[in-house]
Amino acid sequence: MHSDAASLLAIPHISVTPENALIDDKLYIRVSGLQKYQNVTLLNKVADNGIRFASSGCFRANNEGIVDVSQDECLQGTYKGKDAMGLFWSLKPEPGYENKRLLKDDVSTPLVFHVLVYDGMYSWEELHKKSSTLEPLNSTEINRWYKSPDVKRIDIHEGNLRGALFIPKGTGPFPAIIDMFGGIGGLVETRAALFASRGFLTLALAYFNYKDLPVNFYDVHYPYFLEAASWMYNHPLALPGGIGTVGVSYGGVFSASMATFLKEAWESDAKYLCLVGEDDQCLDSSYMDYWYSKWPSDQRHKVEYIKYPDTGHLVEPPYSPLHRTTTIRTPFKGLCFWGGTPEGHAHAQEDSWRRILDFLHTNVPVKSKQTIKSQL
Repeated sequence: MHSDAASLLAIPHISVTPENALIDDKLYIRVSGLQKYQNVTLLNKVADNGIRFASSGCFRANNEGIVDVSQDECLQGTYKGKDAMGLFWSLKPEPGYENKRLLKDDVSTPLVFHVLVYDGMYSWEELHKKSSTLEPLNSTEINRWYKSPDVKRIDIHEGNLRGALFIPKGTGPFPAIIDMFGGIGGLVETRAALFASRGFLTLALAYFNYKDLPVNFYDVHYPYFLEAASWMYNHPLALPGGIGTVGVSYGGVFSASMATFLKEAWESDAKYLCLVGEDDQCLDSSYMDYWYSKWPSDQRHKVEYIKYPDTGHLVEPPYSPLHRTTTIRTPFKGLCFWGGTPEGHAHAQEDSWRRILDFLHTNVPVKSKQTIKSQL
């Protein structure tokens, strides 16, 4: 709609609950003050570190002029159907940013989402072709945090270890975990910051392509991970009795190895949660079937093995967009295929995050097994 026509319509109100939330909190978006049965398009945009993602959805207001994203059908857009978080997990790169990954470097600031409401229904292609002439009826901003403001971050340069320690709100001690990513290298802090925001003392552990660490992961030696486990186990803010490890991709391999070969872990009857995407286009998921089959039958009670259909390699916290293909710098330069479908991957990320938190609360020493809510 042209700006002069848009100005004739009443300005709708966009409400978001909660307005300021952690990245794994579910949001409820509601648009009121529309015309009865008015057709509208919602556009959700985010930019960080020079990367731009967006999503869209077309809705028809009810007889009171209200659109409730959690209750109303998305008729067309980057997703369809009823889903409170559809405008988040269906985010995809804007034109010109294909094969890029939305990965936040600075967790001390939020991801800032811009939600805009347009009169009429527009396809994804139309929204971007007409972006210079379309004028929104209204817009609002949403802050989504990986790190609660009450969480402290400390840069770690101890012995051979390199990383960042995230300390939850309170005096401690806290259940302690080590978090590792995979072939991307460097230091990825997003998930560790989120774990700390949920009450875990968390070490985001870098192991290659960061500061003075080896450039390639195949030059990393296993004693490095043993040093990390020992350091975390003996940290004064860690609850005594054992620590947990979390990893994705090669980080998952090293995580399982730490639990398997540490004498301490076997003596404490270590438990395993293994989450597998059946549409993983990077690593053959059947390898994990083989791994699980080699467990002695009297030891399989230690393993919770979950497989998700239509799910790719990069399983991240809930409501994160699917990155089916991205360009990577290390260790293999080029285009990497991760797999997954938007709907299947979104379900897996929401379900797996709940399982991960429940698993850690159950199996890593904690003061209470009550759910730790957002500290925002």
